Amino acid sequence: MIFLFFVTFSFHTKKNFSLLHKIIECNRPNTYKRDDGECSCLPSHPFGDPDSFEGCFNCNTPCHKYAECISPDKCKCKPSFNGDGIISCLPIFPLPVSASPNFSYVYGGCQINITLQSETNTSQIFCRFGNTIVSGAMMSNHVVMCVAPFGAIGNVELRVSNNSNDWNLPGITFEYRYSHLTGIGNILSEIVIICIIALVIFLTVMVFRDKKSESSHDDLQPLNITIPVSVYEHTDMSMQGFFPL
Repeated sequence: MIFLFFVTFSFHTKKNFSLLHKIIECNRPNTYKRDDGECSCLPSHPFGDPDSFEGCFNCNTPCHKYAECISPDKCKCKPSFNGDGIISCLPIFPLPVSASPNFSYVYGGCQINITLQSETNTSQIFCRFGNTIVSGAMMSNHVVMCVAPFGAIGNVELRVSNNSNDWNLPGITFEYRYSHLTGIGNILSEIVIICIIALVIFLTVMVFRDKKSESSHDDLQPLNITIPVSVYEHTDMSMQGFFPL
């Protein structure tokens, strides 16, 4: 009975979905219906919402690389940039040009001086090493200092911004390198862990041994030995020269 119910339910669901698939028509401007029944923008008009009244559109004039097409033939600069969106999109905050040094060992801790493209005045500064964000400091109007955090071996993108939530500005390549000190540190860490484990085992054995010793000591009972009196006890007579036969 239950099986028959699920079969019937599945049949009607598929049937309704098929009818819905036929009903959906992508009649918005510059849209088409995909094989799965969903509407999508035409490749020639990749911008916009295929389900909206306006449909999809395109910008005949190419937008700036730091801009996006927001309506037919209208470009807008991305956040952190100002401009017309077509000819220019200038960064609100100066872009990083170089870093000195341009690498850090994986354990971090190195002070990195980052030179900006132009001068700026800001009360706060942030650096982003890959996906890790750290606070920085302005050393001058065009130099930022940040301490490299811990990282993995390889290259990451180093970005600089005055807003920790806005990282649209492009960055520069920063490298994390392996250091022999890292290997030594790993070896020392393993040695310390082994020593700690050995110490715990030793103390555990000592505690159990002491408890066992105390238990054995408690099992020992004092022996009450009575020495029998000899029938040949010395008397005053023996002292006088009388001896028993």
